Amino acid sequence: MDHYTPFSPKGGQNEPNRELPPVPEADVSATAAVNVEPDEPTRVEYVKNMMPPTAKPKKKWPLVALAVLMVAALAGGGYWYWYVTQHKSKPPIVHKSSGSQLKPAPVESSTAGTPQYVSNGSDLNLDFNYPSNWTVSPPSNDNKNDQTITATSPLTTMTTASGTSVTGKVVVSIRPGTSSLSELDGTTTAQASVQIAYSKPTSAQYQYPYLTFIHVPGVSDVAGSFDEVVVTGTTQFPQGTSLSQASVEVDPIISASFYSCSTQTCTASGQKPVSITNDSWQNDSIFQQSLAVFQSMQLN
Repeated sequence: MDHYTPFSPKGGQNEPNRELPPVPEADVSATAAVNVEPDEPTRVEYVKNMMPPTAKPKKKWPLVALAVLMVAALAGGGYWYWYVTQHKSKPPIVHKSSGSQLKPAPVESSTAGTPQYVSNGSDLNLDFNYPSNWTVSPPSNDNKNDQTITATSPLTTMTTASGTSVTGKVVVSIRPGTSSLSELDGTTTAQASVQIAYSKPTSAQYQYPYLTFIHVPGVSDVAGSFDEVVVTGTTQFPQGTSLSQASVEVDPIISASFYSCSTQTCTASGQKPVSITNDSWQNDSIFQQSLAVFQSMQLN
C-alpha cells in the first residue's frame, strides 16, 4: 500500500516513487580555508605585526628655525659691533696745533684763596685770578684809564735753558690792543704755537687761543728755548717764524716774560731776560702759576 508523504509527488497516489539524487558531501577543507574565525588575524596583518614599527619621518622645521635664529644672531652681533665702533661716544674736539710736545699746566679746580682781579676800563674790561703771593698793579677795580695791568710773582729760583740756577721772577702783563709790541721785532718763534683753554670763557672770547713762544736772539743759544710767551688768539705760528710787532693783532695783549733779578723791586735796568726750556715750563710751579693766570682770563 502506498503511503503519502510530504515528499510524494502531487498528481496521484499511483505514480511511482522517485528517489532524489544524493546530495554531494561538502568539501570540508575548502570550507575551512574560507571560513576563518573572525578574530584570527589574516596573513597580511600577521606580517605587519611581525615587522618592526617604521620610524616616522622627523619634522625639519625646528632645524630650519634654529638656523634662521643663528644667522639673525650673527647679523645682529656684526651690526652691534659696527655701531659701537662707529658711533661710540667721542670726547669733545679741542683744537691742537701739530708738531708741538708742550702740554698746558693743569688749571686749579678751585679758586678758594686765589684773589680775583677786576679791571673796569673800556678796553681792558676783564677779570682774572692770580696767586695770593703775587702783586698786581694798578689795584683791582681801579683801572678806568686802561693802564697796563702787571701781575708779578715773588722771587724764586729758576733753572735756565743752559742748566744754571738764577734768582728771578715772572711778570704777566695785560695791555690794550693799541699798545706797541716792539719787543717782538727781530725775534723768532722757538717752537710751534700750541693751544690752551680758558677755564671760564665769556661769549666774547675765543675759548681755545694759541700760545706762542718767543725767542730773543742772543739771550740763549739752546734750541727751542724761549723767554716770553704771548697769547696770539686764533693765530698760530710754526717754529722758526720771524716776528715783528705787526705779526700779532690781538686785543688785549696778554704775555708773560721771565727775568733774573736780585731784588723784588728791581727795575727794567736791573733785570735780564731768562730763557727756559719746555721741561721748566711744564713742571716748575712758578710757570704753572703763570699759565693758570692766562687760563683764568674772562674778557668782556
